[in-house]
Amino acid sequence: MPPQTRGRTSRLTAAERAELRRRDAQTEAILAQLAQDSRGRPMPSPTTPAPDAYQGDLTDVLLGGRDAAIRAPTWSEGAWGVVERLGENLVGLPSAALSALQIHPSQFLDRRRERGESTRRWQDQTAGLSRAEISAGIDAGTIDTPTLGGNDPIVEAMLTGPVGGTRRAAAGVMGEMPGLRGPASAWKGQPSAPYVRTPEGALVVSTRVPTAKRPIAETGPPGPLVTGLEEVMRNPVGTAKKPSLAEKMANIVRPSPVLTEREAARGTSDVLERFVDSADENLRYLMKLMAPYAERSSKWYQGAHRITKEIASTWGMTADQGTGIVSVLSPQKQWDMNVKLGQRVSEHAATFADADQVFTPEMYRQHVLIRRKSVAASIAENLKKGKITASQGKRAMAKENATLRAQQSLVGRPWSELAFPDRAYMVRAHDELVNPQTFDLYTPEGDVYDIARNIGRKGEPGEPSALSWNSNAELTKAMGIASDPSPENISYWLGAKHKVRSFFNNISAPEYGRRPGERGSSTIDTHEVAAGHMAPLGGKSGYVLSSMGAPEEAATGIRGTNPLYQTAVERSVRGTPYLPREGQSITWEGIQSVFSPAQKTNKALQTEVDRIWSEYRGGRLSKDQTLDAVLNAAGGFQPPGWAGTRAP
Repeated sequence: MPPQTRGRTSRLTAAERAELRRRDAQTEAILAQLAQDSRGRPMPSPTTPAPDAYQGDLTDVLLGGRDAAIRAPTWSEGAWGVVERLGENLVGLPSAALSALQIHPSQFLDRRRERGESTRRWQDQTAGLSRAEISAGIDAGTIDTPTLGGNDPIVEAMLTGPVGGTRRAAAGVMGEMPGLRGPASAWKGQPSAPYVRTPEGALVVSTRVPTAKRPIAETGPPGPLVTGLEEVMRNPVGTAKKPSLAEKMANIVRPSPVLTEREAARGTSDVLERFVDSADENLRYLMKLMAPYAERSSKWYQGAHRITKEIASTWGMTADQGTGIVSVLSPQKQWDMNVKLGQRVSEHAATFADADQVFTPEMYRQHVLIRRKSVAASIAENLKKGKITASQGKRAMAKENATLRAQQSLVGRPWSELAFPDRAYMVRAHDELVNPQTFDLYTPEGDVYDIARNIGRKGEPGEPSALSWNSNAELTKAMGIASDPSPENISYWLGAKHKVRSFFNNISAPEYGRRPGERGSSTIDTHEVAAGHMAPLGGKSGYVLSSMGAPEEAATGIRGTNPLYQTAVERSVRGTPYLPREGQSITWEGIQSVFSPAQKTNKALQTEVDRIWSEYRGGRLSKDQTLDAVLNAAGGFQPPGWAGTRAP
């Protein structure tokens, strides 16, 4: 849950909470009346005195009073609501509030028109600068604060306007407001997860985000935090009641058949080292299979970089935003579909923001169809698996229908008044109404070569494949990124898991890692975990799930066994001209050329592959014999679909 929706009233006494609620209610009533009074009326000049309610510090009104003992520890739900309404209501913004901040409503429209130019200017001005240099530049006025969208003028005026004390008060809370950007010195953001810009201006974020109050001391060079076996082994020994992260990971991989029984019986450090080496061997085997296609396959992230830059420039966003949107829409999506979703979402987010598009009745009806179909399918699946009863299914559908009835209030509301999740609903509903739900196929270099099609009964190309949309939670992240180009905001919405953060880096700065002192990351997704095991693993495989989230350690920000595969990829490219991300894209393609999507759900094949690996685990087959037998069981190697296309 984003920090701006978290009340922290638990730190207050009962009396303080009661007083805060009273002042919140009073504040909301004042602002509601001002909003009503200001509709359709001319804006007072900046020199017009504000009404009595706004004399002094506007922040006091927003926070519900001047009492520091109550104000300092908390922002209540009510106070956040006031800020959100101030920022979102373009038509009925309280004229007196804007007068106190010296903002005219026309400035909102001007800022919307300037959004693309502003964000590009921000990227140009901050390219290659450190956070401290950016902070100093903003405070000195040599770097412009980028336009954020509907609420930008409010925030910018709070930070830089003449109202006494407002800037200081805003600086104290800006770090808890992801999606809003003020002076870098006022942004708490994620201090334990630094980022850098390359000399070319590309953003590179930390691939892990420590969340402990006292993160572990970093011993590596300054710059973005990286993830690998070395980071796992910083605290190798725990206790019987509290095993270390390394011990937890060793217990997860010990049963893996890529380890022999003798290897699995070793100590923590040896088990992890041997698991990484065994995965490295499997990756090198795939790289040999991919030799005729390796040069082109190594260019997947260069092609992705080209695509996301085109998305950003087309829709007036920064390259960081274009890359971020595509990245947060990537989980469990094939790349070609991921691209189409990124293009559509970016287009609608930009055009709706510029026009302040309203949520139409047609969009609402489509939204209802989408939601009911999704919930009905989920209920049917859970009934089939025996997870719920029929009566529970009926209650779930009744609850969804009640939610949909409540969401009728979205109709007629403009984009600027919609929360990010509601914007996500709007984007998908509109797209399904006006666009064909198909997608193209891409070459590694980023060129379209065909439309995606289903496979017919006899293996022939069938009807165009249908676009499968992300969850609304993932679309909401894209809305958050579209609202604010700052690195802190993008880092926040990328989340804390390594896969998406690494994917962002690989697309944003595909050449990162070539210069001395740079340690590039690679994207460990379902396919790459399967490649490390040389097995037809799907998204629900235990090893895949472990790579994405558990075990985790707050002090380092490590989540899951991802670091083991990261190091395996790093080792697999030793002695080659490839960066880790290039080696990963080659083996990512390689494992898909061995196991088709259908084979990942083929139980007979899975059983046979498991049997072959059990022979290796028992010491009855060598590694080379095992890998050859697995390849033969899968039906051999099939060239990538783009193999017949011509390289540019």
